[in-house]
Amino acid sequence: KGIVDEEPFLLPENCRNTKSIHKVVNAFYSGRSRITCNGPEGRTPELHTYRDSAEMVKGIQSVLNKLINEEHVPIEDVVILTPHAQERSMLKAGSKLGNFSLTSNPPQRRNEIQATTIHRFKGLERKVVILAEIDSKFMYNPEILMYVGSSRARTHLLFFVDQNAPAEIKSQIETACKPIR
Repeated sequence: KGIVDEEPFLLPENCRNTKSIHKVVNAFYSGRSRITCNGPEGRTPELHTYRDSAEMVKGIQSVLNKLINEEHVPIEDVVILTPHAQERSMLKAGSKLGNFSLTSNPPQRRNEIQATTIHRFKGLERKVVILAEIDSKFMYNPEILMYVGSSRARTHLLFFVDQNAPAEIKSQIETACKPIR
């Protein structure tokens, strides 16, 4: 037996996300009780599709430039999350995306962006979450990973989805996102 012997207390209200992000989170929610969201409407989550890893990296680099240099989002408010382990990811610590360096920890220097796995970021949050490398290579509990990953975003959520990703995952993301060309 653990330290806590009480039944879990379910929270029926999502207090972290905007309503727009909550729609995506809800698409992957598998619980029995209904969760509501009373936050602001917020920015529509974005769906970026890509053909190969080079196109994905270029797209993320462009998004980072727009967020940080044009919209003036503080660098510490942005995280890139991936379902892939660091050794199998194109977004591993030490990689460069244009002027940005990726780190697995919160940024300590100018132009550092945290990039880590969805598993490692569970329980944490950021204003802006970029969920990347959504492809056919991760098949173990993809709905749970998408639920956890998308629910980390407080105000803006961006997906980078391989055009060959499983149709079920793509359709769940597409229902609440704005496609970006």
